Amino acid sequence: MPIIRVLNWPSEMQKADWRQIREEDDIVKFFRYAYIKDQRYLKNLGNRLKKACIDTQIPRVDSERLISVSFDIGSLLPDTTLVILVEGLFDTPDRTKEIRDKLAKFLTEAVKPFIPNEWEVEVLVKRFDPEKDSYIKV
Repeated sequence: MPIIRVLNWPSEMQKADWRQIREEDDIVKFFRYAYIKDQRYLKNLGNRLKKACIDTQIPRVDSERLISVSFDIGSLLPDTTLVILVEGLFDTPDRTKEIRDKLAKFLTEAVKPFIPNEWEVEVLVKRFDPEKDSYIKV
C-alpha cells in the first residue's frame, strides 16, 4: 500500500501578486480560480502518479485502489524543488532496490510535465519493515 506524498507543490495561490489585488471581491475571485485550477492539476497529476506506480510493476501493487496520493501545497523547501516521498511500501524480498529505483524514475517522469522546466524533482522511496515498524488495518 504505497503512500505518495508530494511536497512543495507550486500552487496558483503562491503566484499571486498581492499588491495588485485591491478589492475584496477580487481576492475571492482569485482564490476561487486558484483553487479550481489547483484541484484540476492535482487530480490529473495524482492519477498519473498512480499509473506510474502501477507501471513500475511492484509485486502485489496491481490496483490504483492500493495507492494513496496527497499534496502539500506550500513552500517548505527552496522554491524550485518538488519532493516526492513514497512510504508504506512493505519491505519484501521481491521488492528490490532496482524496483524502488524504477519507481523513483517513473514518478519523476510522471511529474516533470506538470512543473516548470527549471524545477528539480527529488524522490525518496522508503521501505516499511513490518518486523520493526507498526501497522494495523481495521
